[in-house]
Amino acid sequence: DLIALESTPTEQTPWIPLKTALDYTAEALRWLAQWGDPLVDFYVKAATHFASQGGFYEGKDGDDNPRRKESRDKRNEWVDKHLPKKLRELGIEGWTTLFTNSAGDDVYDQLRRRPSLNDALQILVGAVILLLAITKPIRESEIRRLRKNSLKRKSDGYWLVQVFRKRNI
Repeated sequence: DLIALESTPTEQTPWIPLKTALDYTAEALRWLAQWGDPLVDFYVKAATHFASQGGFYEGKDGDDNPRRKESRDKRNEWVDKHLPKKLRELGIEGWTTLFTNSAGDDVYDQLRRRPSLNDALQILVGAVILLLAITKPIRESEIRRLRKNSLKRKSDGYWLVQVFRKRNI
């Protein structure tokens, strides 16, 4: 199935096929429900640990900098050693994104099989954005303007407070 077809400026963009949309929605819900909280909790724990240990300092830029590789290796080892059991089924390996050193292999295949902790968090962010866009009519620029205090809990449920880019009736 083709997801996107060629269109002209006078034609409407075709809708994504329903089966594809439902598959994406189901996977996004699974990421959010099964791994959302433990993934964010572990990411914060790891980042806090690295910051307190100076683990983000790599010295000068350049791939020939031995401190850069040493620092990345230490972060990757720490994540592998401390990864919670709940997150092991995601195949997470290390901290460093796969897009940093993707020589030779298909990086997207690697991403599916063994994402880094940073990559897994980005997948979760994508899942949240997908679910938000599916459940509420919202423009991309409005999604980017959302802040962490945009979600408000009221007695009748959750409300999303947002800035509308285009106001009309």
